[in-house]
Amino acid sequence: VEIHSSLLAGGFGLSFLPGILFDRYGPTWIILLGLLLTVPPYVFLWTASNNVLFYSRNIWLVAIYFLIAGTGSVFVFTTVLTTNIKNFAPKNRSKIVGLLGAVYAGSPSIISVIYYQTLQQSQASDSFGSAMMLFAMCFGCVCLFYIIFLRLDTKSIQSGSEEILISSVEDQMSSREMKTFNTFEREEDEVQASVGVSVKQLFSDKRYWLILCISGFISVVGTTFRNHLTVITKSVGLSQFDESIVIIIPISDIIACILIGVISDSMRERVPRIYILLLACVSFTVCPILAMIWGNIYWVLCIATVLSGIGTGIFWTIFPAVVSEMFHVNNLGRNWGIAMSLTSLLRWAAQETFGALYDNNTPKDSIYCESGIACVRSGLFILVISGVLSLVLSVILIIKENKIKCCNPTDQDSL
Repeated sequence: VEIHSSLLAGGFGLSFLPGILFDRYGPTWIILLGLLLTVPPYVFLWTASNNVLFYSRNIWLVAIYFLIAGTGSVFVFTTVLTTNIKNFAPKNRSKIVGLLGAVYAGSPSIISVIYYQTLQQSQASDSFGSAMMLFAMCFGCVCLFYIIFLRLDTKSIQSGSEEILISSVEDQMSSREMKTFNTFEREEDEVQASVGVSVKQLFSDKRYWLILCISGFISVVGTTFRNHLTVITKSVGLSQFDESIVIIIPISDIIACILIGVISDSMRERVPRIYILLLACVSFTVCPILAMIWGNIYWVLCIATVLSGIGTGIFWTIFPAVVSEMFHVNNLGRNWGIAMSLTSLLRWAAQETFGALYDNNTPKDSIYCESGIACVRSGLFILVISGVLSLVLSVILIIKENKIKCCNPTDQDSL
């Protein structure tokens, strides 16, 4: 079951592919491809519940279905996110991404309620098959809606680029001695703004490598902690609170997405977004520390869970905006997709490591380890290291960004 769920999320490993295709072909064709990749696997999974004997002998087929469905959902997610970021000016970018993030965070909870309260409570024994058919229908309807209505607003993209360029010009015109030099720099920036950032420029920029590592380490903590939260509660004897504690992350995630989106846009000129991204790193550093030391105390574990949700909301709201502003919005699909591909690999490695460490602490004659926080302490320590690394790298990125802006402010503002 864990392998299949991991494969469903494994589609993020191919995030670079829809990103590159989006930059070349636009949203419609990529959504159509996502539709073709997503709906058929869920239909086949629906049929699997009626052919248990066949699929019990060919379980690898089920794994392939989940992987293809996950890949299709990533195509749709990446396309919708990138299109909305491009369609709105930088001053509204975080609010839009935050709203999308809130919907993304809340939808699993809605689906869970439908499943537990409707499908599982019904007289039909095939609740899994019904859930797979529900997913197929939902994805089909949503993708068709996007194919008909989702378009890139080229006027908004152009006006957004002009807004950044005008802001850059106004900042530099305050110094009369620099006026001639800035005019020359501005002409170069306008040419670059119309093209974007090449792959060679992207990978030769140390800031992008810092961004890749920060996003990877942040996602390691958020995903691993969320996916193993009930493992932690069972280990420390708090599994009776599972029903209430598992909804803390999506609730705090939704609130953080909306609030941070509004705050980030309103303070964009005074507080750069990378400073707000630093708050996510702090949340993901404190979260596993609390769980590792005092995870057997219910209210402390709740605080750690809230921090995980807040960090997740900040990350998914701020990170796309940071990538679009640092490395140009024209190449957002590619730049964001590459980051998500690396992130998925690190998440997979972290979850496998956490599981291996947990199994190592589990008695051979038992399925679960119930000897307290010691069962998960070594796994949580890995998350602490990851959180600290994200925090350190974020500070380095802020220092580097400030140095670049001090030495040559026009270059960065025009992107």
